[in-house]
Amino acid sequence: FRTEDLVKLQYFLGIEVAKSKDGLVISQRKYALDILEESDLMNANPIDIPMGPKINLPPN
Repeated sequence: FRTEDLVKLQYFLGIEVAKSKDGLVISQRKYALDILEESDLMNANPIDIPMGPKINLPPN
């Protein structure tokens, strides 16, 4: 089927899309920032959480 580009893709389904000279760059930075803002955690202080480098976590 035929498709048509109507606008430059920048943000779709929580994914930011940017075009660079090397290709496309995709990230979920904006999505993560939106979650922090909605949760009122934008000014929270980050902390280190120690975890062993070879820990296998179960899927659930």
